[in-house]
Amino acid sequence: MADFKNQTFTDQTIDLDGNGYSACTFVGCTLRFSGGGGVQLDGCRFERCNLALDGAAANTIGYLTSIHAGLGDWGRTTVANLCATIQGGTPTKPPAG
Repeated sequence: MADFKNQTFTDQTIDLDGNGYSACTFVGCTLRFSGGGGVQLDGCRFERCNLALDGAAANTIGYLTSIHAGLGDWGRTTVANLCATIQGGTPTKPPAG
């Protein structure tokens, strides 16, 4: 894991996997996560940045999209619960199915 502290990154694609960033600033960057390693972001600032998912991370999004689109109410509720958990909310019980 590479550690970056108090650095500014401008107009770059940053591969997040396996790296730590503390008190860094990202301006106009694409932050790419491939699901290949943990990421530490502590006290960072982001301006006009985008998140890009690649590899295993993109596959996970594709899988969740399939569940949401193809498994009816249960699939939609299951994915909504995942999002609620990420946002710190309370998941609801998915319908039997």
